[in-house]
Amino acid sequence: MRRIDKKLNMMKANILAESRYLESKGLIKEEEYLKGTLHTLIGTEMRAEKLADNTGAKHHVAAYEEAAKATKEFLRQHPEMMDAAEEITNHFSKKLYGLDESDLSTYKGEMSKSGDYPFTRNVGDRQKADELERFNKENRKAFEEMFNKKYSNTIIKTSDGDYTFETLQFRNNHGNYNVVFKKPSNGGFMDSTLIISYDQNNGYYISDKGYDVNGRKIEVNLDDESAKKVTEMLKYNK
Repeated sequence: MRRIDKKLNMMKANILAESRYLESKGLIKEEEYLKGTLHTLIGTEMRAEKLADNTGAKHHVAAYEEAAKATKEFLRQHPEMMDAAEEITNHFSKKLYGLDESDLSTYKGEMSKSGDYPFTRNVGDRQKADELERFNKENRKAFEEMFNKKYSNTIIKTSDGDYTFETLQFRNNHGNYNVVFKKPSNGGFMDSTLIISYDQNNGYYISDKGYDVNGRKIEVNLDDESAKKVTEMLKYNK
């Protein structure tokens, strides 16, 4: 067993032992215990992610991947904690990166303002177009990084099983985007991919670009709670 695996297993064992002791004494309830465990898991994951991003060292990347795996496994076992996961992720985003949800709306607004740079270049104002393009790309990168961190632990339930958020996919220079979910295949080499888009008139819809491991179009339905999550994720398209 790798040293990082032993460290994480010891951490989880210590959390479990301490929480069960407090619960046995009537000092905490099960929900508080679960939320405390999730807080530790997400905090460990996000700190490891930041360290891996800053150093690029293989052992730091491995530590992050292991921590992310532990968080996803916990949420798979306790899907009722998804709302708490979002709250905790927001907490650590602010603590580690100084991020606030209002920044997402700001970045989206700036992308909308600067998204016409190809047209500006075509009409002959190349200097202004170059400035708009640079500004657009900076805001696009910031939006994407913050969005992916905010929704990194999101799982939706569909008629085709559970899908986990992978990344967003920009549709144009103005910041309109799709959200991409994936479901690991059973013993295969490819994941099933579910792409969800947004329409001003009809709300969210499953894109025909979604496909399963056999390349067939995915036709699925979302449960009510998952539909709310997807609607929340796509709200910056408005």
